[in-house]
Amino acid sequence: MSSDPHSSEPLLRQILRLIPGAYLSVIERDWTVGFTAGGEFVRRGLDPEAFVGQTVDAIFGRQAPRVRQHYERAFDGES
Repeated sequence: MSSDPHSSEPLLRQILRLIPGAYLSVIERDWTVGFTAGGEFVRRGLDPEAFVGQTVDAIFGRQAPRVRQHYERAFDGES
């Protein structure tokens, strides 16, 4: 297996496209989207790549503080 984490991206994207209603977004510590993919974006007519590099604040607007709370808990190892 390759030590380059990006070498798995094509396979991950393909798997996510095949799971109905699924999507995955990786939020970096600087609150930007680092990776996102999934069939749910396509179903909703959205381009997942359009979210990469955007901040949680830009994407979620007024809901961003609530969304950040959930991510903070995840970053701290809580479920």
